[in-house]
Amino acid sequence: VNMAVAAGRFFQSIGWAAAYVYISEVYPTSCRAFGASVAVATGRLGGILAPMAFEWLLSTTGRPTGFFTVVMAMAALIASLVQGLPVETKDRQLGDIGREAQSLRPAAQLAKSV
Repeated sequence: VNMAVAAGRFFQSIGWAAAYVYISEVYPTSCRAFGASVAVATGRLGGILAPMAFEWLLSTTGRPTGFFTVVMAMAALIASLVQGLPVETKDRQLGDIGREAQSLRPAAQLAKSV
């Protein structure tokens, strides 16, 4: 169990590092801090709710495996969502990434920003 917890923390750290890099590359400068703060706040909320969810699932099922099943299902869902991120940033210049991200914005928002 201790090794599973350590491995979970390791992969969580990698996930947050990747999120910070992706946010800083894709979000425009004007809203980058807001996007990063939403990501951090969501992670903190998960950190607050996870112990309560663990206790609830433990009392409901009587086994700790229910919580780990839920966590693994959520990790699989997030991994599948990451595959659908709209902008690929690998081996690209920041200006190119910004132009592609701009092109994904709806036309109404583009008209407001001009």
